[in-house]
Amino acid sequence: MSRRPSVQQEYQRQLMLRWITTITQWLMSIGAILFVLGLVYLLYAVLFAGLDSQSFSAQDQARIRDNLGLAGNAVLLGAGFVVIGLAWNYLEEPMVGVVLLLLSVVFYWGLPFLIGQFSSLPAPDTLRDFALSRIRNAAWVLFPPGLVLTVFVSLSHAIKRLR
Repeated sequence: MSRRPSVQQEYQRQLMLRWITTITQWLMSIGAILFVLGLVYLLYAVLFAGLDSQSFSAQDQARIRDNLGLAGNAVLLGAGFVVIGLAWNYLEEPMVGVVLLLLSVVFYWGLPFLIGQFSSLPAPDTLRDFALSRIRNAAWVLFPPGLVLTVFVSLSHAIKRLR
């Protein structure tokens, strides 16, 4: 015979779940802000800054590379926060994993393709190439959780239909 939890235990469990949900919603908001700010900075560096057409001293190149690296880290951190929030708050939604997979494809192949259509792709080992590679790294934060969520939701729906 299973023992039912007391009203106080159930209340504490619901309070903890509500607290975690609130924190993950804040994480998603902060992550979205970080992601957008970093992405805008990197896209500006790739598309409009003219980093390849100017000659910079070694010190300036190092400073610019550090700034691009910081923006890339903001993109990765923001994407990670958004993925954590999505995984907790929308675990049973079938489209969350698919959207993450599509976004990873867009960041890895779509943006370089679009940039190549409207202007020239950056030459290897340049600052523009470094900025583009930092944008493409976002795909590696989005792809694994998207794949796991897609498989998990598909299997859970298949198991529910078999019952």
